[in-house]
Amino acid sequence: MKRFAFSAIFASALLAQGPGGPRPVALTLEEQKDLTFMREEEKLAQDVYTFLASKWNLRIFSNIARSEQTHFLKDALEVGGPIEKADIADLEAAIARTRAPDVRRVYVNLMNASHNHLDAFETVLEVVEGVAR
Repeated sequence: MKRFAFSAIFASALLAQGPGGPRPVALTLEEQKDLTFMREEEKLAQDVYTFLASKWNLRIFSNIARSEQTHFLKDALEVGGPIEKADIADLEAAIARTRAPDVRRVYVNLMNASHNHLDAFETVLEVVEGVAR
């Protein structure tokens, strides 16, 4: 889904909308670099979570919205927090730099998703730490 959002926003930035519709703001080189970087960062997160899902068989990695408690290593869950925190920081910086409303909207949506993912990881970690005590 995140890949689609990047592809859609990138395409809309390059192509004019139909007759009578608003034309997207031309992206600066910095905005183009930010879009590319954010896409790669999201891809990294997806790759890490896919790997961890296959290794630890935890739904939190394959479907962040629904987590389930199962036997696992606490260290595997602790990987998600720093990834999401980095995403949030990078998205905040990109939001501050962009002038394009459609790009800003995508970044805000991605940042909200990263906050949700971070909350999910922290919630499951609290449960795991409580069980381990």
